[in-house]
This record gives sequence, structure tokens and C-alpha cells, in this order.
Amino acid sequence: MQDPLSVAEELIELTTTLATERRLEALLGAVVSSARRLTRAEGGRVLVLDRTGRHLHGLVGQNDAAPETASLAHEIPVYADGNAFNLRDANVFSAVTGKTVNLADVYDYTNFDFSALYEQDARSGYRTRSFVVAPLWNVEGVTLGVLQLINVRLTPDSQIGALPKAFERVVASFAAHAAVAMTNARLFEENRHLIRQLDRRNADLTQENTRLKVLTASADDQIIGESPSFQAALDLARRAASSPVAVLLLGETGTGKEVFAQAVHRLGKRHDRPFIAQNCAALPETLLESELFGHRKGAFSGAVADKKGLVHEAQSS
Repeated sequence: MQDPLSVAEELIELTTTLATERRLEALLGAVVSSARRLTRAEGGRVLVLDRTGRHLHGLVGQNDAAPETASLAHEIPVYADGNAFNLRDANVFSAVTGKTVNLADVYDYTNFDFSALYEQDARSGYRTRSFVVAPLWNVEGVTLGVLQLINVRLTPDSQIGALPKAFERVVASFAAHAAVAMTNARLFEENRHLIRQLDRRNADLTQENTRLKVLTASADDQIIGESPSFQAALDLARRAASSPVAVLLLGETGTGKEVFAQAVHRLGKRHDRPFIAQNCAALPETLLESELFGHRKGAFSGAVADKKGLVHEAQSS
């Protein structure tokens, strides 16, 4: 087993990596590599809870002796039948209880269900013996997952076996580093996502603000008046322009109803569509329907072609 100086050096190197790396898988890969070097483990994994909190799945896996076994081929259910925790699984047990599992040989231990591990060994020809699982708990005591080490050795030439009890604290320290790495990386990614959302929102607001300033300026340039009642009417026109409802302008002849109507049109969301003005009082009653809604060729004497009405023209883009 490594001496205290080697442990300290490994932790310092890992801390430096955590301070400079932002990619979650790279961070956790560094944690697993450091823990494996210190324990001389053949393999290691980080299993994390999914967003529902109902399954553990492998995020990072390493195994130099049998690379094909490095990844976790299946999800591990956190719950058994009903709402009871699946404590027969060593990974779930560690994640839920916060205790480190440290076994010398998984084939000699019957309190946990290692059937999936046995099947993987049978398929690959690899032999899993010692098995160490440490919980990944953040500073708030919330379970994030587990750090798993496979086939650790006390010395380079020694047999595979369980970790000394005193060294469980070292593995727990690496698990704590992994939890910090996960929390920081997730917060960093969430902050980046929020910043991108804010940037897009600010860009949209800036564009809309510029458009409204231009439209407001063009409307004000054509409407001149300084009295309080006039300014109140102009302010009401601006507010009406942002509404989808129909606007009725009332006033004596020559008071500027059409000018105000044009201002409402320019300030509204339909400013890019035609503004159609028509003095209905000047239309003969017999032509009113035709002018407003159009007519087909031959509908009446003099209708030599199809004609779109003013309502249709106002709706066109």
C-alpha cells in the first residue's frame, strides 16, 4: 500500500486537476485513476444517480486487466419491489447508507446480490475478487452516486484482497473529491446554460427596443402637439398599438384621426403589412360592399375582372 507521502502527492495532483478541469467525465476519470494508483486496483468506476433518482448508471469506467468489463452494461435499480431500497445491491447500499463496502472476495460474500457481476465474469473470463464501494455524498448530504474499485492489492506483488480499514478513509476522501467535482461541473454547466438563455433574451429585448424606438420616433415626427390632452391621446395610441384588439378613433373632421391611425399601425405588430385608408362616406352605397370585400368578374355590369377588396388587401403581407 502507498506511503502517506504518496497519498498526499496524489491528493494534491487531483486537487489541481479539479481546479482546472470543467468536463465532468474528465474530472471523474482523474478521480478514478488516482484512486486506482493508490490502491493498485485493476479496475474502477463512478456510478451516478439518474435525474429520477431511481437508477445508478456507469459514467466513467476503467480496467486495464479487462477493458471490456470497464463499462457498466446495465442500470442498477435503487428501489426493489415497491418503495423499499434495493439494499441487496452493494452499490445501492453504499449510496443510501453512506457506508463504505470493503470485501476481500465477492464470491465468498452472500449478504449482497452479485449475480450480475458473476454473469459479467462468466462472459468475459475475468475474475472479480475484492470489491470496494464508497458513497459520493455532496456537502448537503445528498447522494450523487458511488466510487467503485475492483481487485485492489496491498503491494505490487501481493495477493488481491480487501483494503486495510485505515485506508478506507483515503478512498472515502477520493469519493468526496468526486462528489465535489460532480457538483461543481453540474453548477458550471447550469450557469453556462442560464447565461446563454440570458444572452438570447437580452438580444431579443435589445432588438425589440430598437424597433420600438425607431417606430415611436417616426410616429412622433408626424404628430405634433404639446398640450397635456394631446400627449395623453398620443400615449393612449402607443399603448393601443401593442394590443391585438380593434381600435376605434373618434373625432371631428380634420382633427387627425387618420394620422393617429397611421401611428397606431406603425407602432403595432402589423407595421410590415399595408395600411389601407378609405373614406367610406365618399363611396356610393351600391359600391360599398364591392370596395370592402371585392367582387368576381361579371358579378355586375362593369365588373370586367376579379377585384380584391380593401379588407383582403389589408390582410395581405
